[in-house]
Amino acid sequence: MDSDPEGQGAKAGEKAPSEARDADRRTVRVLIVTPIVAALTVAASALADAHAGPSRLAWMGIANATLMGGLAAIGAVAAAEGPKRALLMERAAPWAKAPAVALLVAGCLGLSHLLDALTRELAVHEGSQLGAIESTLRITEPPSLPLVLIGLSLAPGIGEELLFRGLLLRRATERIGLVAGTLLCAALFGAVHLDLVQGIGAGILGLYLSLVVITTGSVRIAIVCHVLNNALAIALAMLGGAGMQISASLLLGSSALAATLAGWLLARHLGRGRRRFAHAVRTQSET
Repeated sequence: MDSDPEGQGAKAGEKAPSEARDADRRTVRVLIVTPIVAALTVAASALADAHAGPSRLAWMGIANATLMGGLAAIGAVAAAEGPKRALLMERAAPWAKAPAVALLVAGCLGLSHLLDALTRELAVHEGSQLGAIESTLRITEPPSLPLVLIGLSLAPGIGEELLFRGLLLRRATERIGLVAGTLLCAALFGAVHLDLVQGIGAGILGLYLSLVVITTGSVRIAIVCHVLNNALAIALAMLGGAGMQISASLLLGSSALAATLAGWLLARHLGRGRRRFAHAVRTQSET
């Protein structure tokens, strides 16, 4: 078959200006999004300084989530593959239907409660940042509850997942491999909590959520897990001693069972999900 060097050269010549225009558009988007993120973060921080108690805690959560979600948004609009792929926001694997999602969420809640019980058994809970947050949440009044749920459940669940299990997990696995990238993202997620006890627990939960993303191929389910886990933690903290008694007596066994079943589900689909995830990241990086 005869080749057509001139035709191939023409196509390459057409592709170069197109790629340059795409790069220019991405730069413009970054320049637009960056000051918006900065302004929203500063505004939320100012509101945190103007409040006290649970409201202050909620606004601090909104400020942190805005910063993390904003960093994810900046990275997403700068990505050549597009924001949806950059943040791993695509549809989950076919097996991840409602029953499987429910089990993965239950596994996250169960693992969280097991970690919470361990910190109490080791008598390190009260002296940690977790204990301070819990003490503050116990005085939450009903009018403040919507703000607390937004600031400590919804906003962090979205912002942190888009950054750590979306953008960073994709970039890290692309550059240093799946295992190293997953461990790095979990370690970074724990480190940003700036507290040893909370950071270790967050790192373990972050590793679980990374496996959820790798296995399902989407960050969406990790967001659901994160939001519901934080919401339940808020509810138990507001219940005070009664909430802790319920957690210790009734939830410990079910938490272990849920975490075990969720682990079995992840292990069952991890091989195929890992190959699918690696292929998707490799293919997207070549586009």
